[in-house]
Amino acid sequence: MKNPLLLVCFYFLGSATIQAQATPGVVFQKICFQKAKEEAKLQRKHIFMNVYAVWCIPCKKLLRTTFQNAQLGSIFNQNFINLSIDAEKGEGISIAKKYGIKAHPYMLLLAADGKVLKRIIGYKTEKQLLDELKPFIIE
Repeated sequence: MKNPLLLVCFYFLGSATIQAQATPGVVFQKICFQKAKEEAKLQRKHIFMNVYAVWCIPCKKLLRTTFQNAQLGSIFNQNFINLSIDAEKGEGISIAKKYGIKAHPYMLLLAADGKVLKRIIGYKTEKQLLDELKPFIIE
């Protein structure tokens, strides 16, 4: 290949593909809550929100284990707009207050309008989390 620009493009395209395949778990969107509600409405999905605190050991374990599971990731990424919110920073403070979150980890399944459909408190394995949310998953 004589065109170095083309070579660079192929390199970055290949790297992006490898990176995308290297993330088998739940992909948490880097968007604000309002944008998540808009996306949920547009895509006709619910919002799965993981509310955590940086000091919370079970929260860290959820991120390291449960949310890294490929099967869970596939199901959640297909069915929900996924958010992970620090309850003690930024808009997380108002979200924690609005939804009465006083424990961690705390997970919410929300309708596109922000209405609570399901509350899940504490560490859960992949199976436990899937069992809790089964009624909301489109097969």
